[in-house]
Amino acid sequence: MDQRKIERSISYAKVSFYMNIVMAVGKMIVGLYTASIFLCIYALYNVGLALAKATAVKGYLAGKQLPDETHVFGYGREEYKSYFRVGVILTTSSIVFIIYCLRLFLYGGSASYSMDVALAIAFMTFIEIGMAVRGSIVTIRKGISPAVSAIKLSNLAASLISLVLTQTAILSFTHQGDMSYYNGLAGLIFGGLSALIGVSMILHMQHVLNGKHYPSVRKKLFETVNSCGANLSIEPLRYEDHGPKRKILYIREIDSDSREQYEEIKVRIKHDWEIEMIEVAKNAIG
Repeated sequence: MDQRKIERSISYAKVSFYMNIVMAVGKMIVGLYTASIFLCIYALYNVGLALAKATAVKGYLAGKQLPDETHVFGYGREEYKSYFRVGVILTTSSIVFIIYCLRLFLYGGSASYSMDVALAIAFMTFIEIGMAVRGSIVTIRKGISPAVSAIKLSNLAASLISLVLTQTAILSFTHQGDMSYYNGLAGLIFGGLSALIGVSMILHMQHVLNGKHYPSVRKKLFETVNSCGANLSIEPLRYEDHGPKRKILYIREIDSDSREQYEEIKVRIKHDWEIEMIEVAKNAIG
């Protein structure tokens, strides 16, 4: 991912942090004014979203610190840790939202809004959805920053929850009667999807932090060797992931006869997967 795009995403996240806080305050005020517990719960979700973005930005900035005596490979793993924490925040916020929606689904109690208030709520949520969609299309591609990925996934989760609030506001004045069942059901579905995003982030980064990516790295290596049509046997020994920009694959020393093919594969691995290959002597690594 282009560094300029990463920096733009981080800058946008800083701005949207304050936007989320403003939205949270606005919804809390409207929620208290209309005695809507649902709106107050959603305002708290906005606070969680703002906290998630602040965590991602903080992790990104921490990961840019230069290496020192205690972190000879740099602080890149701080970005991984922030991704994990964002997953925890999204999961926790979504669970709180789901609990309230379950109560709504089983026992009812949706607040009703006047047309003016409902339109104001819908207007706020449409703005939020627009902000979220701008950065929520997540694609798996080489070089994507974990912090940017965390921000995009947070936006995606927020847009799902925003759909529920929009539905609640519109149904409150377009349909007669209690729409709690439908609002609660929508909240359970979209809140569940939001929680699933958070859980998947936790599991994925736990996998990375615990160094369990080695099998997939071996697969990438062998696929690259085959795609180059190289008649070369490369024996991977160990993989170390010190952050998005410092990944090392130690391999057994290559015979001099295969040097040209190896150099080509080394460049491809670095370009395609941002993994540095280092040769070691036969007895250097156990």
